[in-house]
Amino acid sequence: INQQNEQQNEQQQNEQQLPKKIYSNTYYDFVPFNGFRVIILDSYDIGYIGWPETHKNYKIAIETLQNYSTKNFYDWKELELLKRRFVAFNGGIGLEQLNWFKCKLEQSKLNNEKVFICCHVPLIPANEDEVAIAWNSEQILELIRDSEANVIGLFSGHTHLGGLDILHQDLTMTTSQGKLHEMQFDFENSIRLIDNKFIQKTTTINRNSKSTLLQLVPHAVVECAPETNSFAIAHVYTNKLIIQGFDKCPSFEWSF
Repeated sequence: INQQNEQQNEQQQNEQQLPKKIYSNTYYDFVPFNGFRVIILDSYDIGYIGWPETHKNYKIAIETLQNYSTKNFYDWKELELLKRRFVAFNGGIGLEQLNWFKCKLEQSKLNNEKVFICCHVPLIPANEDEVAIAWNSEQILELIRDSEANVIGLFSGHTHLGGLDILHQDLTMTTSQGKLHEMQFDFENSIRLIDNKFIQKTTTINRNSKSTLLQLVPHAVVECAPETNSFAIAHVYTNKLIIQGFDKCPSFEWSF
């Protein structure tokens, strides 16, 4: 009985730490404390995966994929470089969610909040991966840019090798080997700043303007060797974000 009571007390304490609202949508936002907002986007809002075939979002996904391929919706190799994201294991954000996201960005700007965005499928090509990108990532990034909201960082998954990328206003990208080249991505293009395996200690990265975005995609746990791991603790301050990475996940300080 005592053990059962202890478990119930622990569960109640954990529930008290969660946001009070019960979310009915797969996308939502919350304010963990004054001055910061976290926005969770559903990158499979329009998707081939997860919807019944009779659902409108599934039908939109089929139409989207058929615009680029009529053979195998999973085979990205048959597609031109800039179209390789249009495969069945990616997805997109629908109009209703885009309008909601725009309103949240405008609200954040009015409240002078710093914003973190979580989206499973990356919005920037992570680790030079031209395949694992949200179908309409340009639309999403344009909303961020046009809103002038103070978006500090993007957190994603999906691509198993992970990556740490910076989106600037130019068309060049630096790889971990120091090579400079034009990024084959039809938006503002990202700069590959650093690669997980090259990080040995905490690296400080200074944000030079509000138009600069950071995207962290942790190395996937399923790709870790036995006895290794990949996760991080985010320490958020008013002027900086410290990512304390473990094993395959990088550690860095993002000053803003």
